[in-house]
Amino acid sequence: MTTPRLLIHPYTLPLARPITTAAGHFTTRQGVWVEVRDLEHGEFGLGEAATWPGFGSGRLGMESIAARFEAAAADWSVKGGVEGVKEALEGFQGGVEERFALETALLDAVARFEQRPLGALFGVQTPRRSVAVHVLVKDEDDAVEAVADGARHLKVKVGAALLELDDARLGRIRAAVGSAVALRLDANGAWDLETAPVAVERLARHGIEFIEQPVAADDIEALARVRRQTGVKIGADEAVVSTQALEQILELEAADVVVLKPMFVGGALVALEMAAKARACGVSVMLTHALESAVGRLAALHLASAMPEPLLACGLAGRPAGMPEGVAYPAVVEGRMVVPGASGLGVGQEVMAWS
Repeated sequence: MTTPRLLIHPYTLPLARPITTAAGHFTTRQGVWVEVRDLEHGEFGLGEAATWPGFGSGRLGMESIAARFEAAAADWSVKGGVEGVKEALEGFQGGVEERFALETALLDAVARFEQRPLGALFGVQTPRRSVAVHVLVKDEDDAVEAVADGARHLKVKVGAALLELDDARLGRIRAAVGSAVALRLDANGAWDLETAPVAVERLARHGIEFIEQPVAADDIEALARVRRQTGVKIGADEAVVSTQALEQILELEAADVVVLKPMFVGGALVALEMAAKARACGVSVMLTHALESAVGRLAALHLASAMPEPLLACGLAGRPAGMPEGVAYPAVVEGRMVVPGASGLGVGQEVMAWS
C-alpha cells in the first residue's frame, strides 16, 4: 500500500464584501487549503481551515496536522469509505478548523473515488438537489432586491445601532416585503440581560421567525432567561462551540434553534451528531458557513443536502471569498441553493489558482 500524501496551500483571499465585527474590520480571509492524495488509487480530495476571531480554536497548526496525518492516516485509503475516514480521525488532537479541513479532504477523496456527490456519504439514499437558504440584507432596498430574486427568508443584523433605529429599519423592511417573507434577526450577542428582553420583544412585533444570540455567547443561562421571559423563539449561534456547549443549551432549554458551522464544531460528522442531539430535544437546526472559500462552503452545502427534515433555511448563500466573477458557483433559484451533482465537493484543484 502506498502512503497517502498531504499538501498544504496557504491563501489570502479578498472578501466579496468587507465585514466589521467586534474584533475589527476585515477585507480579506486567510486560511489554508488541504489536499490529500491517495496515490495508489489516483484520487485526491480538498479541505479548508480558516480561523476567525471569536470563533473556533483561533489557531492553525498546519505543521502539526501534517505530522498527525502521517501517524493517523498512514494506512488510510479511499477504499475505506466513511468508516475509514472516522478511523483516520480517531483521537485527532488539533483545532476544530484543522479537523474540519482534514475530514473534508478525506471525504471529498472518498466521494470522488465512489463517483458520488459528497452529500451521498452521510447516510441518506438521495440527498436534496437544492437547499433552502436565507439572504442577508441590511435595509429595505436590499430586501426588495432579494425578494425579487426569489428569496423567501431574509436575515437582518441588529444590535449595532440604537434600538429605535433597528425598530424603524425592520418596520420599513417588513412593509417593503410583505408578510409572506420570513424575517430572522441576528444580534451577535449585542445586549446584556437587562436590555435583551426589551429589545427582543420590541423587534419581534415585526413578525420574526427567530432571533439569534441576543446575549453573549458565553452566558447560556442568560440566553435561557431571555427565552423564558419573552416567549420569542431564540437561536444559539456563537454559543454552539462544542458538543458540551450544545448539551448545556439543551439542558437549560436555552434555544429553539441551534446554528451549526461545520468549520467551528470540527467537521460534518460532528455536526451530524450535534444536529441529531438537538432534534431529539425538539430544537430546530440551521447550517451556515464561516465566510470561507468555496471548499468549506461546499462542504457545508453538501452536509445540508443530507440533513434530515426539518432543516431551517440555511445561511449558505453568497459568493465565496476570492472566487473570480467569471467562475460558476451554485445558483440560488427561488430561495433554494442548487447542490452540485458532480463527484465529491463539486470543485477541483483549480480553486488554488484563485489566491
